[in-house]
Amino acid sequence: MSIVAQSSCSDLSRFRWFSPTLASDISRQTFVGNIAEAYGQYHLDGVDIDWEYPGEPGDPRNYVDSNDAANFLEFLKLLRATLPSTARISAAVQTTPFTDVNGQSMNHAKAFADVLDWILIMNYDTWGRAFSPIPSLRACPLKRGFSFIQSRIQRTP
Repeated sequence: MSIVAQSSCSDLSRFRWFSPTLASDISRQTFVGNIAEAYGQYHLDGVDIDWEYPGEPGDPRNYVDSNDAANFLEFLKLLRATLPSTARISAAVQTTPFTDVNGQSMNHAKAFADVLDWILIMNYDTWGRAFSPIPSLRACPLKRGFSFIQSRIQRTP
């Protein structure tokens, strides 16, 4: 296992459409098809999915559905089946498991581990949401957003 720290910026309102996009088989297939096309066209070696957050709003403007985590898993399975076997798939995740249909943290996340090569732990939310009126928590030199550190945990053979 290896751990890498990186600095990033995020605007939580950009996740607004994840829930409706992953809600149906057709829209998941379209999204995966677009990702696969970009993967091939630009000779990528992997894809990182950062959705803040399945089953939770992250930003008050975001759409949320109680089936978000299940839909996200179906999307990841389809993505894994569509991309070449050598493709790396990662996801940014909270320090707690995804929210289930009852609004609680999932008890088991093994199904996600079966389709992901690594996760990026968004540990900036450990003591509460980064969506904060405090300017120091929103300071991002590149654009409106939040500064944070991510830890990448990678499965090794």
